[in-house]
Amino acid sequence: MTNELATLENLNLDNLDESALMALTGQGGAPATGSGNGLPRLSINYTDEDDNGNSLPKGHWKLMLDGRFVFAEKLKLRPFSRMYTYSHWDNEENVFVSQSIQTGSLGDKFPDSAGSEKCGRLTKDEEKDLDPTDPRLLLSREVVCNQVVYATVSGTAKDAEGNDVELDNQPIVAYFKKSGFRPVREALDLITRQKKLMQKTVFLLGTKKMKTGSVNFWVPTFAQTDYLKDLTQDDLDLIKKFLETIKGYNDGVLEKFREAQKLSTDSLDVSLEAELADADAA
Repeated sequence: MTNELATLENLNLDNLDESALMALTGQGGAPATGSGNGLPRLSINYTDEDDNGNSLPKGHWKLMLDGRFVFAEKLKLRPFSRMYTYSHWDNEENVFVSQSIQTGSLGDKFPDSAGSEKCGRLTKDEEKDLDPTDPRLLLSREVVCNQVVYATVSGTAKDAEGNDVELDNQPIVAYFKKSGFRPVREALDLITRQKKLMQKTVFLLGTKKMKTGSVNFWVPTFAQTDYLKDLTQDDLDLIKKFLETIKGYNDGVLEKFREAQKLSTDSLDVSLEAELADADAA
């Protein structure tokens, strides 16, 4: 990521290498062959009422701004970077067990905060050779792959009390997983095939209600509405800020990765020493 930031600093509006920009920001990354970042997080609302008894619109987009949630049925979204990451969430403890770094291609390595790779997620070929009760298989199926989109959103939102809140190119981060994974991938793959930069593309972001059995859920929808003629220096500065945010996140994960690896090595050394001591005693 350090080299990527250096490359970005050398980009300018007079000599903009669009292929390099795509690579930097995760557009058109190689497919798989086998956030405490301070940004408001955009997600789909599944809560029908807040602590004050205000009714909330389920299925609308929500994000935290100035200490309160705001909601919008549709927003204009302009993506600036798309990364991939793996995560393992403990539903009982309500905490992350582990999280991997964020990177622009599924073909990359994904060291994680627990000292392993992809939080223990296995390939389909690796899974099929394991017994259904194998702990490695059970762990793998709890791990999810996310697409992390760094973007700006614009439009009119409302707070829980119904007051209008205008959003004007508000920087956000959004995580798309499970049923939300495919729509964003297809939207970005399409503009890549059309040889369009995602940073110049404006989508109308909405949601679509779905149902499986008795469970209702919403998936994101993307419709291209505009394609900007040029990028500005402000746009390049924002891309750099997003990449710096990603680097800061990754540095934190890699520090935990190294700590976990060291603990694992130390534990192994202790076990070996104990085994050797037992052998000598015998």
